[in-house]
Amino acid sequence: MSDPTYSDFSYLHSPGSCLCKIVRRAARGLTNHYDQALSSIGLKVTQYSILSSIDHAQQVSLGELAEMMSLDQTTTTRNVKLLEEAGLVERVAHADSRVKPLRLTGAGRKKLSDARGIWQGVQSDLISRVGAERLHDMLETAALLETAIGEA
Repeated sequence: MSDPTYSDFSYLHSPGSCLCKIVRRAARGLTNHYDQALSSIGLKVTQYSILSSIDHAQQVSLGELAEMMSLDQTTTTRNVKLLEEAGLVERVAHADSRVKPLRLTGAGRKKLSDARGIWQGVQSDLISRVGAERLHDMLETAALLETAIGEA
């Protein structure tokens, strides 16, 4: 399997090649790598992603945020609550009192700005270590997997 030109793909049916196991292990490693870098400013990569998503939308409901991030409502609520307690996210008034959109506070925008520089450094480092073309291919493959799973 060490030969990248290996053309007999029968090994893909072995337990050692379980796609779920391999992708989860890589995801844990990536998460830990980004978390370690962002720990200097007291953020985790999941929190960075939430702040970035809220910033991009400017205002967003919990349900919309959960959908944007492909997270369940409970996980999103728990993560947002931590960001609210830290003063980085706030709920704003809305014409419909049942809706409480989220937005970044001034402190949240500052934290996100600080985090973006760190995130960019990690991202650039990984691009240089793995290669832009391979990472591009990986992103395309991840999108194909998402589509294939959605169609199953």
